[in-house]
Amino acid sequence: RAERFSVRQRRAVLSLVAAAGTMALLAGCGSSSASPATAAKSANPAPSVAVTPSAALTAGGGACKYVTVAQAAALATSPVKPGVERTLTSGPVTSKFCDYIFDPGNGPGASVAVAELGPNGPSLFAQFRADPTSNPDAQPVSGVGDEAFYANGNLTVRKGNTLLILFVGRNSGYPRGAKAVPDEISLAALVLAKL
Repeated sequence: RAERFSVRQRRAVLSLVAAAGTMALLAGCGSSSASPATAAKSANPAPSVAVTPSAALTAGGGACKYVTVAQAAALATSPVKPGVERTLTSGPVTSKFCDYIFDPGNGPGASVAVAELGPNGPSLFAQFRADPTSNPDAQPVSGVGDEAFYANGNLTVRKGNTLLILFVGRNSGYPRGAKAVPDEISLAALVLAKL
């Protein structure tokens, strides 16, 4: 289950990165003889991923600096292992992740992804939200950050030019769906307070 969530989260970020690459191409001056599809592929090279386990039981670095192990466990209502940090870089966007895996277990109890979108944050967020392949049933969530929506089991939040993708699971393994939104809003409050 942890792998399934990570793939979904990576797809969401890669979709956002593709939107960022498109925006960068549109914002550029001059002309190019390359087709838009060719230009988009060269603007978005294959992503690179780095993984680092956070040894501290308190908030760590990277995306793990926003939530302690105790806070993640409280949100997931089960013990979790210290956060595992990783980064995903594709095109102009680097996303930092922190996954708190159930202990015992292998599914995510809580996950935090943070990406800086640059000066086009609001328009990139709007494109990402409207993408039917990444967020087919995006539902707006009010009162969180500058804007937020829930789709595919994740709460996605924009605050300024920062993007958050948040998830809170249960060790039962059953999909939570929209029942997760209050916990994910609580997770967002922890992260937003430290941005």
